[in-house]
Amino acid sequence: VLDAMLSFDRLASLSGEVVNLGSGRQTALREVVDAVEEVLGVVCEKRWGTMPARSWDTATWEADVSKARRLLGWNPKHSLRSGLARMAAWMADVGDDYGEASHVAAR
Repeated sequence: VLDAMLSFDRLASLSGEVVNLGSGRQTALREVVDAVEEVLGVVCEKRWGTMPARSWDTATWEADVSKARRLLGWNPKHSLRSGLARMAAWMADVGDDYGEASHVAAR
């Protein structure tokens, strides 16, 4: 995503364009939570189905990345799990606002 957003030369000509950046495949919230738990080595309490559906909810949430491919030459480079693992490793290396390394390391 950062690669696409840092393509200033290509983005400059796209004033007003809407470009989706994502994997191009639908990922359920449960899959995201499972991936975060796996990467961080934690288990969180989950309470699925406790919120009522919103009027604008839909069963399909999927980024159409064809425009990003066409206009920016962009394709996703990481899976959800590998991207989360890279981010967790970076966060562990960088530490918190006080410079102390995180106690949770990416696997």
